Amino acid sequence: PAAAMETAVNLRFGEAIILKGYTLGETTRQPGDIVEVTLFWETADPLQNRYKVFLHLLDENGNLVSQRDSEPGGGLALTTTWPPGEIIVDNHGLLLPSELPPGSYHLLLGLYDLANPASRLPITTPDGEMDAYLLARIIVAE
Repeated sequence: PAAAMETAVNLRFGEAIILKGYTLGETTRQPGDIVEVTLFWETADPLQNRYKVFLHLLDENGNLVSQRDSEPGGGLALTTTWPPGEIIVDNHGLLLPSELPPGSYHLLLGLYDLANPASRLPITTPDGEMDAYLLARIIVAE
């Protein structure tokens, strides 16, 4: 887990959640490795809904090749417990399949309502609104 934020983004998810920034482990990995991600969240208001974080790894054709969906903190930092104004440090690991071919992949991040997984929180970026944010390009080496 990272102790400090490497990339500041200040992206709004929905009405109240802000991704202050993130830190990534190595972005060149081998099949079977784990991509390490630390997210730094904040909420402006108390949250009534529980949200899950998703990390999706897509190939160059947009096909899902790996994913991790979990509540923040591995279920120990539920969004309904986040105090407004406090930074929540949220660590994740995305397993790369052992049979994953070498190449370039996109690592996407988003949040969805636990009660309605099809309902992703909209993300406000300088380029407009989206339902998943491109965190990084992951290179899988031979």
